[in-house]
Amino acid sequence: MSAPIGWYSVVYITRPEMQQHREDFMNEKKAFDHIEESTNTDGVYRNSAFTSATEAFLEASDILRFMKRISTGRDKQLTDNLDSLLTDMRSTLRTAEREVLFEGCTKVVLQYPSCFSQYQSSTSVSQRLSLEQQTKNAKASNLILDETLKTALETEALGRATALDIQQQTEQLRRMKSQTIDIRLLLDASKGTLQRMNRWFHW
Repeated sequence: MSAPIGWYSVVYITRPEMQQHREDFMNEKKAFDHIEESTNTDGVYRNSAFTSATEAFLEASDILRFMKRISTGRDKQLTDNLDSLLTDMRSTLRTAEREVLFEGCTKVVLQYPSCFSQYQSSTSVSQRLSLEQQTKNAKASNLILDETLKTALETEALGRATALDIQQQTEQLRRMKSQTIDIRLLLDASKGTLQRMNRWFHW
């Protein structure tokens, strides 16, 4: 019983809340994918698409972190698949500076090399400054993504450590309960022995 989702399958998704969160994640993924349509388009649109994709990535990250907090063992394949998608999205954003923001300029150089020197000399100072600012913005976005991923990993590690601590405490309580039962049985046996000895002395 598996249901295809894109290029992967999720096995035994039965909880409605997990299905709803998966749909929310895939909606953000669909919004993110618009960044690929922005290649070779106007620079303003490329910047807008990059910003929208960054926001979609952050929203998808939040959804996945919440899913991991409420997930059970049977949800692991689902969260792993979404984690893989999130990794691909992050990789796309990291390369957007080269493949999206500047691909148009690259094609001008490759297709019209004889005109490039004239194009370069006619580029105004304001245009160069604008391009430099776009570069800084892209690098700043990369730093934000790195920090977001770092925070997500730290939160996940903290959650796992807390779960492990709770499990260890539960096991310790079970051992104490077992020891208490053993002591109670030993006391009952001792009580029976004392009662028999008491009857024997009075006989």
